[in-house]
Amino acid sequence: SYAHSPEYELEAGGPPAVESTASPMYTEDEIEQLVELRFELGHVCKHHLGAHDQAITSFGVVMRMRPNEERAVTELEDYFRQGEPYAVPVATILEPVHEVHGRWHDLIRCLRVLAEDADTTEEKVSIHERIGSLYVEETGEPKLGFSAYGDALRLEPDHPAVRQKLSMLADALVA
Repeated sequence: SYAHSPEYELEAGGPPAVESTASPMYTEDEIEQLVELRFELGHVCKHHLGAHDQAITSFGVVMRMRPNEERAVTELEDYFRQGEPYAVPVATILEPVHEVHGRWHDLIRCLRVLAEDADTTEEKVSIHERIGSLYVEETGEPKLGFSAYGDALRLEPDHPAVRQKLSMLADALVA
């Protein structure tokens, strides 16, 4: 998948972090300037040059430097809504950001895209399990959690942990 490819690693400078990756060699003012320059570069690439891959990469760098930078989130969400070919790289960037901020439904949207792009059945099942867990434990929507676990079971019908979770949820939903 693109999210795990060497191209992504090179373009984005590695996987996004959920906390500031600011180096101690930069002052806070210098970091702010770097964030501002990278955001502006992304803006110019997106709105004036049509260089969308470079724009996404620039906004991703901003998110690694400042995960609270809502302007970059807004720009990335705009790309996410456009779907392919942007959804996977943007979901990869936004997944840890949404998780750290407790934006569960946004995180689930990202995970669904990543599940579709996952290379193996095992990865897909794991992501659907995570979605099910988020629905049950974080959003309080056990019926949607049941559905997500059902998606995992359809992919791997003999998966014992998924079967157990579905059974427990079924018991809880009828109780």
